[in-house]
Amino acid sequence: MTRLSRPGIVRMFLAETAARPDAPAILGADGRCLTYRQLDSATGALAGWLAARGVGPGDLVGVRLPRGPELITAMFGVLRAGAAYVPLDPAYPPERTAQIVADARCALILDELPPALPEATAPAVVTHPAELAYLIYTSGSSGRPKGVMINHAAIGAYAATMAAEYGVGPDDRWLQFSSTSFDASIEDVALTLTSGAALVPRTDEMLDPAQLLAACDRLGITVVNLPTEFWHQLVRVLVAGAPVPRSLRLVLIGGEKAGSGPVQAWLSDARLRHIRLVNGYGPTEATIAATIQTLESLDGGLTVPIGSPIPGVEVHLLDAHLDPVPTGHPGQIF
Repeated sequence: MTRLSRPGIVRMFLAETAARPDAPAILGADGRCLTYRQLDSATGALAGWLAARGVGPGDLVGVRLPRGPELITAMFGVLRAGAAYVPLDPAYPPERTAQIVADARCALILDELPPALPEATAPAVVTHPAELAYLIYTSGSSGRPKGVMINHAAIGAYAATMAAEYGVGPDDRWLQFSSTSFDASIEDVALTLTSGAALVPRTDEMLDPAQLLAACDRLGITVVNLPTEFWHQLVRVLVAGAPVPRSLRLVLIGGEKAGSGPVQAWLSDARLRHIRLVNGYGPTEATIAATIQTLESLDGGLTVPIGSPIPGVEVHLLDAHLDPVPTGHPGQIF
């Protein structure tokens, strides 16, 4: 199946809804639950509300909501209306938000959901795989922030490929940790809600590594996707003797270079050997991740590998003239 023939994440979500409508889709740390059926109803109603206001294919809608059920409802509601969404972190300074909104020419900003969505069905929109699903802005660390356009085919293919790679299914509970300004948060949502799993939004208390570990154990979290620097902090807490969550089976890290010390400390702890640790790398333009590596040993090296290309991705090492470098020589990743 080619990338352009992959179904988008909306169709994949609707298929999971049909298969298990009463399964939990979003679980709050306070125990509140939104089922697939309820999320389907809420996103369909929002899509209808947006369509009634003229939002449809070709439009961009800013989504400025904290992590939680409302954020996911907004994301999928915009997609079901045929539009694309622009994640806006509520913690952004007003100037940055204004800059993104102006640059993206957003048709509408959702900083809250309508207080009482009317009973409405989602418009019958047929989205072409090449059409835009979301526009996400880079941090601007190398200059002015730029918008990266990701289409339905790319995120659908990524979700299907990586859910299969990680074995994500209805028994999983996946912690949504990252800010909406990072595409790791899109990975959390896409892989979970297209696989019948449950998404668990992080609370502010979980920014404390010890609190996060305790919450993972209490909530039965099976998968966490963490910025590497936070994972370094988590390793220090674990090495100091913090209990390992009994349910945890998969830890994904990325965003920064992983330190060999924390990796070696993790691999040396017998309590953690049953947990798969995956180091990922990829520019936002390549749809979240381009290479992954399951870390099982460092073989005495000081560099933590970023692994091999995921299915559907090619990685080339080129020199300053864009020519391939010989094996064993340094080059830039393309």
